[in-house]
Amino acid sequence: MTKEKDDNIYITKSTLKKQGWTENLIKSFLKPAKTVVNPIYHNASPMLLYLEKDVESGIVTEEFKIAKEKSEQRKQSASKAIETKKSKTKSDMKELLSNINAN
Repeated sequence: MTKEKDDNIYITKSTLKKQGWTENLIKSFLKPAKTVVNPIYHNASPMLLYLEKDVESGIVTEEFKIAKEKSEQRKQSASKAIETKKSKTKSDMKELLSNINAN
């Protein structure tokens, strides 16, 4: 969070992501209130700042809750798919090694 001279409280995109927001949720439900030069990496892309009050009002909408739930379901499905692929790869490797050892 950043407090600017205009007394508004701004939240950075990285803070939003730490709070569970995804790129798609940010783009769908928030508009950047301000763009500033990155204070650490001056050659990096400008930082997008979002008003805290906009974030808070976005979180309570039914549309946001539905989109967040769908996002969580996609994350869980992706994790499950990764675990399935890892398990299959391990199984394939064991089979390959046993075939090599048998010869």
